[in-house]
Amino acid sequence: MPLSGDAGHSGAIVISKSIIYLDVHVKKQSEEISMSELVTRVAENVGIEPATAEKAVGMILGFLQREAADGPVARMIEAIPGAPELVAQYSGEGGNGGLLGGLMSAMGGGGVMALGQQLMSQGLGMGEITALARETIAYAKERAGDEVVDEVVASVPGLSQFV
Repeated sequence: MPLSGDAGHSGAIVISKSIIYLDVHVKKQSEEISMSELVTRVAENVGIEPATAEKAVGMILGFLQREAADGPVARMIEAIPGAPELVAQYSGEGGNGGLLGGLMSAMGGGGVMALGQQLMSQGLGMGEITALARETIAYAKERAGDEVVDEVVASVPGLSQFV
């Protein structure tokens, strides 16, 4: 069966689509493994359930995306595979942080304390929250570098005392 130019061209397109699909699939799988790596690390080192760790990390990253300096936090989140999706999934979780979080927000405040209230509403204690924040920041430094993450932390009032 002779091959026509169109058939050869069509085959190239199919091959290209397969390669693109494979590349996207491998990238997605890599992001899931990296995010799973962070969640597993947090769950094991903090001593909490993986589902709670995932939600809490998403809430922390979402908080940082809203509160930290735009440039550095965008670079940090992009450097952590799977982080943008985790932020999108959990950044609205926890409501307003309960009564205290609601009062703080009404007074124009909140910040780190409101995040703490939101994490407490997920059943985490202060020791767990501090350990969770430290693990998340340590992982972010491994991925984005100390300088970028230090800029993020310095741009959020009160955060440095927890990490």
